[in-house]
Amino acid sequence: MVPTDEELLARAAEGDAEAFGPLVQRHGGGVFRYLLRMMGSTEPAEELLQDTFVAAFAARRQYRGTGSARAWLMAIARNRARNALRDEARTVVDAEAVTAELERLPSTRGTPEDEVLRWELRGEIAAALASLPPACREAVVLRDVEGFSYPEIAEITGATEGAARVRVHRGREQLQELLAPYLREEPAEGERRA
Repeated sequence: MVPTDEELLARAAEGDAEAFGPLVQRHGGGVFRYLLRMMGSTEPAEELLQDTFVAAFAARRQYRGTGSARAWLMAIARNRARNALRDEARTVVDAEAVTAELERLPSTRGTPEDEVLRWELRGEIAAALASLPPACREAVVLRDVEGFSYPEIAEITGATEGAARVRVHRGREQLQELLAPYLREEPAEGERRA
């Protein structure tokens, strides 16, 4: 039977250093995607990814099991990213760097035309996401990219659940406005083309 994240953290807290490895394997990709979208380029995201898991390992005895281990790891990543952004006074995300990194991630293959359109849309989405205010960008990434619930987003960000909902809503509205040229309404049932 595969141990849960919480069981792995409990074993790591009891001194089983090997138990921490599966947590890194399970959640490293999601933490990296979040950090990449927040930092805007690969190098600082990779550095913060390593820093996040080093800090999590050092704090493994502090995990109380009150929330998900995934949310706990993401909160550590968030704090590392916020500190790095504050220290470097970075407010602009390089959308081209995010797009280039996202291109390296696996995608479903279709026709060459589909791939070109998918590539173009990824760039537009990355640019639109990068233009959001940091709190909205963070909330949208946590909800719509990483799939966290609103209570988990509140736990990660230290905001209320209501504030998390508002940030996601505002971020989505801004994204919808920025991506309007790419959004199309589906034709009604009787209007479908042959």
